[in-house]
Amino acid sequence: MPRRTLRARVAAGVLAALLSGCTTWHPYAGDVMARPPVRLPRGIRVTRMDGSRVMLVWPFVRGDSVLGIWNRDTVGVPLNAVSVIEREDFSVTKTVLVVVAVPLVTVGLWLLTPKSVDY
Repeated sequence: MPRRTLRARVAAGVLAALLSGCTTWHPYAGDVMARPPVRLPRGIRVTRMDGSRVMLVWPFVRGDSVLGIWNRDTVGVPLNAVSVIEREDFSVTKTVLVVVAVPLVTVGLWLLTPKSVDY
């Protein structure tokens, strides 16, 4: 079995925490269903009535659907199937956690873990 360091696993966990970013999702204030806005945010998250979600980049409303790019393909969601439209906003709390707490926890774990463990 390959020898893996616990420090490498800790580093991977820290990287995952940093990749979570400094943003959070909030309901989009504009009423897209009643009156399509002139311009939607660059990225939105659409939650359908069945609970499934899709992230749309460069979204726009055409007819009775909201369309955008997702996984390099143009995707449309009928407005009557949309439960919630959310936009991404800057989060002070997440930013403070990423900038302060994650490095502190990383250093603490780094100092407390042995150099290697055999599995």
